[in-house]
Amino acid sequence: MKKWGFPLFLVFLTLFSTPTSSFANSQLFVGFNDISSHWASKYIDYLVKNHIISEADGSDTNFEPDRSITRAEFASLLVKSLGLGNTNTVTGLTYFQDVSSNNWYYGYVNEAASLGVLKGYDNRTFKPNDGITREQTAFAIMHALQYSNIAAGIGSNLQDEILSVLRDADQIINAKNEVASIINARIMTGTEDNTFEPQAYLTRAQASVVIVRFMTLLKS
Repeated sequence: MKKWGFPLFLVFLTLFSTPTSSFANSQLFVGFNDISSHWASKYIDYLVKNHIISEADGSDTNFEPDRSITRAEFASLLVKSLGLGNTNTVTGLTYFQDVSSNNWYYGYVNEAASLGVLKGYDNRTFKPNDGITREQTAFAIMHALQYSNIAAGIGSNLQDEILSVLRDADQIINAKNEVASIINARIMTGTEDNTFEPQAYLTRAQASVVIVRFMTLLKS
């Protein structure tokens, strides 16, 4: 199992910064009409080129980077980034009562659930069209790393030190270690005012950045 981590001083140094991308100078793929001048255009373009995001077609030429990404959409990105497809139909087993076989995301959501990287709610719903929170994203990514045999989790002492920087750490409900670990791995960061905004919804642009950083870590 590969181990991944950074000295604490590097975590604090990069906690509120935006890491540069290895593809910062790459040529943009001709595609969506609304990303050419967007701050996340290179990340979105990378995912299009790697077939994680479908490229624009005649009927769908906008990416809507600043719209909240749905839980179903994020399940699709994460499963694809793991090299898996929309194939898990889980014969004879229904994970969620609000995800049916005629939904485009059925296989992706089932795959994510079977891997333990995305969970539903107590009433056996997945709420596929709801936004995914930053805390839920941290949980999903850290468990996807675990599935990929990358040990990016951290101990309680480092967790406490990292969370002590965040003014809204008390708003993290169930995934304190995952949030601290994903900051330590530099896949997600805090904001300039020392918050993580764990209950805020992730945008499609932000999700693209997270998935690219996750894929980069998988390949390292």
